[in-house]
Amino acid sequence: KEAIDLGADEIYVILCSPFGLPYGKRDYGYSVDIGFRTIEILTNEVYNNDIETCLRYNTHPDKRKIDLRIIRPDEDNPVCGTLDFYQDKIRPGIEYGYEKARGMEGG
Repeated sequence: KEAIDLGADEIYVILCSPFGLPYGKRDYGYSVDIGFRTIEILTNEVYNNDIETCLRYNTHPDKRKIDLRIIRPDEDNPVCGTLDFYQDKIRPGIEYGYEKARGMEGG
C-alpha cells in the first residue's frame, strides 16, 4: 500500500514460500515447532492478503494500474520456507529465486 501511495506503478514481490501452505499430518513434538508453524501461517496470510488487495485495486476503473510481479516458488517445488535459516537451504533458495526471476517476462 505504501509503495502504491508513493506512486509506484510496478512492484516486485519476492516470497520464500508458495501460494498455498503445505497441509497434512505433521509431528509437532515441541512447542517451538507449533510456534514456527503459527508464524508461517500468519505471515502467509498477511502477504497473500496484500497481494489480493493490490489485485483488487487494479479492478477499479478510476485507479492507475499496478504491474505486480510476483516471484515465489511453485507449490510443487518449495526449496525453503520463510523460516528456514539454514545455509544449506537458503543458498539453493536464492539460486531458485534467480531462476524464477530470469524466467519472468522482461526478467
